[in-house]
Amino acid sequence: MARAWKRLLVAVGLFVIVGVFIWRFPPVRFISRTHAAAQAAARAFDAGRFVTEFWTNQLLPACSRAADVRVVVELLRTNPPEAEKKYARKFGLGQKWYFFVCGLAKVVSVDRGEILLCVDEDGKPEVKVECGPVFGNTVRDGCGLLDVSKFPNSQDFNMISLEINRRIEAEVLPRLSSNMPGAVVKFAGCTEIDPSEPGLLPLKVIPVWVEP
Repeated sequence: MARAWKRLLVAVGLFVIVGVFIWRFPPVRFISRTHAAAQAAARAFDAGRFVTEFWTNQLLPACSRAADVRVVVELLRTNPPEAEKKYARKFGLGQKWYFFVCGLAKVVSVDRGEILLCVDEDGKPEVKVECGPVFGNTVRDGCGLLDVSKFPNSQDFNMISLEINRRIEAEVLPRLSSNMPGAVVKFAGCTEIDPSEPGLLPLKVIPVWVEP
Protein backbone atom coordinates (compact mmCIF):
# COMPACT_ATOMS: atom_id res chain seq x y z
CA MET A 1 0.00 0.00 0.00
CA ALA A 2 2.83 2.38 0.92
CA ARG A 3 4.55 1.64 -2.37
CA ALA A 4 1.36 2.44 -4.28
CA TRP A 5 1.08 5.80 -2.54
CA LYS A 6 4.70 6.57 -3.34
CA ARG A 7 4.16 5.75 -7.00
CA LEU A 8 1.04 7.93 -7.02
CA LEU A 9 2.87 10.85 -5.42
CA VAL A 10 5.75 10.53 -7.91
CA ALA A 11 3.30 10.46 -10.83
CA VAL A 12 1.45 13.53 -9.54
CA GLY A 13 4.76 15.36 -9.03
CA LEU A 14 5.89 14.59 -12.55
CA PHE A 15 2.52 15.69 -13.91
CA VAL A 16 2.77 19.02 -12.07
CA ILE A 17 6.33 19.61 -13.27
CA VAL A 18 5.41 18.86 -16.89
CA GLY A 19 2.32 21.07 -16.62
CA VAL A 20 4.32 24.01 -15.26
CA PHE A 21 6.95 23.58 -17.99
CA ILE A 22 4.33 23.56 -20.76
CA TRP A 23 2.63 26.60 -19.24
CA ARG A 24 5.88 28.55 -19.15
CA PHE A 25 7.18 27.35 -22.52
CA PRO A 26 4.20 26.42 -24.70
CA PRO A 27 5.15 24.40 -27.79
CA VAL A 28 2.51 26.22 -29.85
CA ARG A 29 1.45 29.84 -29.63
CA PHE A 30 -1.92 30.87 -30.96
CA ILE A 31 -1.96 34.42 -32.31
CA SER A 32 -4.97 36.06 -33.86
CA ARG A 33 -4.78 37.00 -37.53
CA THR A 34 -5.21 40.65 -36.65
CA HIS A 35 -2.34 40.57 -34.18
CA ALA A 36 -0.11 38.64 -36.61
CA ALA A 37 -0.84 41.16 -39.37
CA ALA A 38 -0.01 44.03 -37.07
CA GLN A 39 3.30 42.41 -36.14
CA ALA A 40 4.17 41.83 -39.80
CA ALA A 41 3.33 45.44 -40.67
CA ALA A 42 5.53 46.68 -37.86
CA ARG A 43 8.42 44.58 -39.15
CA ALA A 44 7.94 45.55 -42.79
CA PHE A 45 10.62 47.83 -44.26
CA ASP A 46 9.60 50.20 -47.04
CA ALA A 47 12.87 50.59 -48.94
CA GLY A 48 11.34 52.91 -51.54
CA ARG A 49 10.09 55.35 -48.94
CA PHE A 50 13.34 55.16 -46.99
CA VAL A 51 15.44 55.94 -50.08
CA THR A 52 13.18 58.83 -51.09
CA GLU A 53 13.70 60.49 -47.71
CA PHE A 54 17.39 59.56 -47.58
CA TRP A 55 17.97 60.92 -51.09
CA THR A 56 16.40 64.30 -50.34
CA ASN A 57 17.45 64.84 -46.74
CA GLN A 58 20.92 63.26 -46.65
CA LEU A 59 22.46 62.23 -49.96
CA LEU A 60 21.91 65.37 -52.05
CA PRO A 61 22.96 67.77 -49.25
CA ALA A 62 26.12 65.69 -48.76
CA CYS A 63 27.17 66.12 -52.40
CA SER A 64 28.59 69.57 -51.69
CA ARG A 65 30.84 68.05 -49.02
CA ALA A 66 32.23 65.27 -51.22
CA ALA A 67 35.93 65.25 -52.12
CA ASP A 68 37.06 67.33 -55.08
CA VAL A 69 37.28 64.91 -57.97
CA ARG A 70 40.30 66.72 -59.47
CA VAL A 71 42.24 66.28 -56.23
CA VAL A 72 41.33 62.60 -55.96
CA VAL A 73 42.24 61.94 -59.60
CA GLU A 74 45.61 63.67 -59.21
CA LEU A 75 46.45 61.71 -56.06
CA LEU A 76 45.43 58.41 -57.64
CA ARG A 77 47.73 59.26 -60.53
CA THR A 78 50.72 60.32 -58.43
CA ASN A 79 50.29 58.99 -54.88
CA PRO A 80 47.54 56.36 -54.42
CA PRO A 81 48.36 55.65 -50.73
CA GLU A 82 47.78 59.32 -49.96
CA ALA A 83 44.46 59.23 -51.81
CA GLU A 84 43.46 56.24 -49.71
CA LYS A 85 44.55 57.89 -46.48
CA LYS A 86 42.76 61.19 -47.09
CA TYR A 87 39.62 60.30 -48.98
CA ALA A 88 38.90 56.55 -49.19
CA ARG A 89 36.40 54.56 -47.17
CA LYS A 90 36.90 50.86 -46.49
CA PHE A 91 34.62 48.31 -44.87
CA GLY A 92 35.59 45.48 -42.59
CA LEU A 93 38.39 43.35 -43.98
CA GLY A 94 37.66 44.36 -47.57
CA GLN A 95 40.47 45.78 -49.64
CA LYS A 96 38.39 47.98 -51.90
CA TRP A 97 38.47 51.76 -51.67
CA TYR A 98 35.31 53.84 -51.93
CA PHE A 99 35.34 57.53 -52.83
CA PHE A 100 32.55 60.10 -52.79
CA VAL A 101 33.57 62.83 -55.25
CA CYS A 102 32.15 65.96 -56.84
CA GLY A 103 33.25 68.67 -59.22
CA LEU A 104 33.16 70.12 -62.72
CA ALA A 105 33.77 68.00 -65.79
CA LYS A 106 33.71 68.36 -69.55
CA VAL A 107 31.86 65.73 -71.55
CA VAL A 108 34.36 64.05 -73.87
CA SER A 109 32.07 61.51 -75.48
CA VAL A 110 28.63 59.99 -75.11
CA ASP A 111 27.54 56.68 -76.56
CA ARG A 112 25.15 53.89 -75.65
CA GLY A 113 27.63 52.14 -73.43
CA GLU A 114 29.45 54.85 -71.49
CA ILE A 115 30.07 58.54 -70.95
CA LEU A 116 33.64 59.84 -70.68
CA LEU A 117 34.37 62.98 -68.66
CA CYS A 118 37.46 65.13 -68.36
CA VAL A 119 38.11 66.90 -65.03
CA ASP A 120 41.57 68.30 -65.85
CA GLU A 121 42.81 70.69 -68.49
CA ASP A 122 44.77 67.98 -70.27
CA GLY A 123 41.63 66.80 -72.05
CA LYS A 124 42.09 63.16 -71.04
CA PRO A 125 38.98 61.26 -69.84
CA GLU A 126 39.69 60.61 -66.15
CA VAL A 127 36.09 59.68 -65.30
CA LYS A 128 33.91 57.03 -66.91
CA VAL A 129 30.19 56.57 -66.32
CA GLU A 130 28.56 53.38 -67.55
CA CYS A 131 25.08 53.94 -69.00
CA GLY A 132 23.67 50.47 -68.45
CA PRO A 133 21.88 49.04 -65.42
CA VAL A 134 23.43 49.92 -62.07
CA PHE A 135 24.40 47.03 -59.82
CA GLY A 136 26.18 46.62 -56.51
CA ASN A 137 26.53 48.70 -53.36
CA THR A 138 28.93 51.41 -54.54
CA VAL A 139 26.68 54.36 -53.73
CA ARG A 140 25.22 52.91 -50.53
CA ASP A 141 28.67 52.19 -49.13
CA GLY A 142 30.67 54.92 -50.84
CA CYS A 143 28.63 57.89 -49.66
CA GLY A 144 29.48 57.15 -46.03
CA LEU A 145 26.01 58.09 -44.81
CA LEU A 146 24.54 54.69 -43.95
CA ASP A 147 25.58 52.50 -41.03
CA VAL A 148 24.97 48.78 -41.53
CA SER A 149 24.68 48.30 -37.75
CA LYS A 150 21.46 50.34 -37.83
CA PHE A 151 19.85 47.70 -40.07
CA PRO A 152 19.74 44.35 -38.23
CA ASN A 153 18.02 42.79 -41.23
CA SER A 154 20.62 42.45 -44.01
CA GLN A 155 17.87 42.05 -46.59
CA ASP A 156 16.60 45.54 -45.75
CA PHE A 157 20.11 46.96 -46.18
CA ASN A 158 20.44 45.28 -49.58
CA MET A 159 17.05 46.63 -50.65
CA ILE A 160 18.38 50.14 -50.03
CA SER A 161 21.06 49.56 -52.68
CA LEU A 162 18.48 48.25 -55.11
CA GLU A 163 16.25 51.32 -54.69
CA ILE A 164 19.19 53.74 -54.92
CA ASN A 165 20.37 52.08 -58.12
CA ARG A 166 16.89 52.21 -59.63
CA ARG A 167 16.65 55.91 -58.92
CA ILE A 168 20.02 56.56 -60.55
CA GLU A 169 18.96 54.65 -63.65
CA ALA A 170 15.66 56.51 -63.91
CA GLU A 171 16.70 60.06 -63.01
CA VAL A 172 20.44 60.69 -63.02
CA LEU A 173 21.90 58.77 -65.95
CA PRO A 174 19.41 60.16 -68.51
CA ARG A 175 20.22 63.69 -67.35
CA LEU A 176 23.93 63.13 -67.84
CA SER A 177 23.64 61.33 -71.17
CA SER A 178 21.51 64.15 -72.60
CA ASN A 179 24.62 66.38 -72.74
CA MET A 180 26.60 66.73 -75.95
CA PRO A 181 30.39 66.37 -76.12
CA GLY A 182 32.02 69.61 -75.03
CA ALA A 183 29.34 70.46 -72.48
CA VAL A 184 30.46 71.26 -68.94
CA VAL A 185 28.53 69.66 -66.09
CA LYS A 186 28.61 69.61 -62.32
CA PHE A 187 28.32 66.17 -60.82
CA ALA A 188 28.69 64.12 -57.68
CA GLY A 189 28.97 60.39 -57.36
CA CYS A 190 30.67 57.37 -55.86
CA THR A 191 33.35 55.08 -57.15
CA GLU A 192 34.75 51.73 -56.04
CA ILE A 193 38.41 50.85 -56.64
CA ASP A 194 40.33 47.64 -56.18
CA PRO A 195 43.90 48.83 -55.57
CA SER A 196 45.30 45.41 -56.44
CA GLU A 197 44.23 45.83 -60.06
CA PRO A 198 46.46 47.70 -62.50
CA GLY A 199 45.28 51.11 -63.68
CA LEU A 200 43.22 53.09 -61.19
CA LEU A 201 42.06 55.56 -63.82
CA PRO A 202 39.69 56.41 -65.31
CA LEU A 203 37.44 56.43 -62.27
CA LYS A 204 34.27 54.43 -62.80
CA VAL A 205 31.82 56.79 -61.15
CA ILE A 206 28.16 56.15 -60.45
CA PRO A 207 26.59 59.63 -60.39
CA VAL A 208 23.93 60.63 -57.88
CA TRP A 209 23.62 64.28 -58.92
CA VAL A 210 24.15 66.05 -62.24
CA GLU A 211 23.58 69.68 -63.13
CA PRO A 212 24.14 70.83 -66.75
